[in-house]
Amino acid sequence: MAREAGTDPILIAHLGQREDARELVTFKVTNVGAGAAVNVRLNVNEPEGGIEGKNFLVNIFRRHHPFTVIAQNTSVEFSLALGWDLMGSNPLGMFTAELTYEDVTGHEYGGLFPIDVREMEGLGSEKSPQMRAVKSLEKIAEKFK
Repeated sequence: MAREAGTDPILIAHLGQREDARELVTFKVTNVGAGAAVNVRLNVNEPEGGIEGKNFLVNIFRRHHPFTVIAQNTSVEFSLALGWDLMGSNPLGMFTAELTYEDVTGHEYGGLFPIDVREMEGLGSEKSPQMRAVKSLEKIAEKFK
């Protein structure tokens, strides 16, 4: 059992930020386990109060086609919305993400994850050092044209 557990996939649903656009809130499904997750099915339930008036870049509250595989230490990432569109004066309500998936031997797993966008409050949206370097290089290249 210990050997099998050492190769089991473990998927989690969570919010994040893109490294190149930190003001962008992402919705991610990440495999933090030791094995590949296959036939991954994702269902994201709309929050109470609905989603009307929100400026989503990708509507995650729609039907998703199953993902064939999410390898260990990788994620499927959706660009959800800009932080101020989710958390302004009327923040998006809590919602749940439901995951069902299998390991490579066909054993089924699942989980229900509560998601609250307010956890992103106060996180920085400044440009990353890499993006500041890119911007500086673009300015230098423009001067040499």
